[in-house]
Amino acid sequence: MIYGTIVFNVCVGVGLSAACGFRVFAPLLVVSVAGLTGHLPLSPGFQWLASSQAVIVLSIATLFEVLGYFIPWVDHALDAIATPLAVLAGVLAAASVIPDMNPVLKWSLIVIAGGGSAGAVQASTVVLRAMSTAMTGGLANPVFAIGEFAAAVLVSIAAMLIPVVVVAALFLTFVVFGKKLYRKFANKRTATRDRTDKGEYKMTSVILAGFFLAQAAGAQTVSTNPEKKMEIQETAGNVNTMLKAMMTGMEKDGKEELAKKMEVVKAVRKAMGEENLLRLELATELQKMQMAIQYLGYRSPQDDAAGDANRLETLKKIEKALEGSVDQKQLRLMKEKAESGRVKGALSSIRSAIQIFYGDTEGTFPKDFAELTQGAKYLQMVPSVMPPGHSKSSNTVKLVSGVREMADLDKKVDDSGGWIYVNDMDSKLLGTVIINCSHPDVNNPKTYMYSY
Repeated sequence: MIYGTIVFNVCVGVGLSAACGFRVFAPLLVVSVAGLTGHLPLSPGFQWLASSQAVIVLSIATLFEVLGYFIPWVDHALDAIATPLAVLAGVLAAASVIPDMNPVLKWSLIVIAGGGSAGAVQASTVVLRAMSTAMTGGLANPVFAIGEFAAAVLVSIAAMLIPVVVVAALFLTFVVFGKKLYRKFANKRTATRDRTDKGEYKMTSVILAGFFLAQAAGAQTVSTNPEKKMEIQETAGNVNTMLKAMMTGMEKDGKEELAKKMEVVKAVRKAMGEENLLRLELATELQKMQMAIQYLGYRSPQDDAAGDANRLETLKKIEKALEGSVDQKQLRLMKEKAESGRVKGALSSIRSAIQIFYGDTEGTFPKDFAELTQGAKYLQMVPSVMPPGHSKSSNTVKLVSGVREMADLDKKVDDSGGWIYVNDMDSKLLGTVIINCSHPDVNNPKTYMYSY
């Protein structure tokens, strides 16, 4: 296959990104194998994907991702993080094959076309998986997972062989699926506006409460008897299905049918008990508060200094009200995860700036970060981070030379915080940036190994 034209390579990138919407690591593994065997030319700065080490790591990641969907609690955890990971993988897949061009145009294509196609496909699989779960109680999820893996591999291969056809097929699929989804939700909104019976709304709230109880019973069973645990989970799934069946077509029910269902609802409400109803109400209120606090955390263009002071005062009051009511161990773990995410985000922004600089200067890495921040062309400022084990943020940059292998770079980590940047023109690691921290975080043995 002949690569080189911008349009052709963009189609390859979009096709590979779409495949990441089915599975995160499988398409990247295909790219890595194709690059290693010489069947897929990679863009400058992404040659590391065409290495035996990358193939091994991505093979292990793909295996764990596929097997994870056969374990219920891992399945749920993967679903929760699949969308952001799919978008990131889509951006990486697109960036690895789209050739050098105007940086603004290149990264706009990568983020919008690459990340957008991956996100759209992932969103579609989420909807289809939800429908599968609703119809089969989750029994078909393993089969669905195998189908997603097969689709990821086939679409990745097709994207390299017939990229234009793949992009055209994706476009038509999105148009057809989008129209059907729009009509479905438009019909639901119309039916909802036509509801006039107050009992129906009350019935819906109680049925939703039943969902909450059934899911809690099924997902949080602590029975030491495996047979009893299985029976509880199966019963919870059966209750969920029955409640969904009650809600189906409810907008078309007449008064007599609604009255019969209301009697059933009263019985369900009685069986649930006051404690579970209170739990549902509490969960609903906490979700509302969480959304309000997220709004307070972002400054709108209309905010002034006085507005900032009022928002900060409000947040401080909320923080004080919550003290003593939160599990401190869980709170600490969540804070570490959040800070870990910020550190990784800062590292990603620096690496992106270096890559753009590399493209602008036709293959030259910056001597130091001052070249990135000059005129705020690549970075507004060097990001300040507070990695695990540190009590304050730092954006200092330690320039190192005399490193030939990663083992040499490991020895340069002195745990003083900030960043380490290789600016040795004779080193094959030239342009490498890592975090100057050897403390372990929640996911890695050592923080500086984020870059590996």
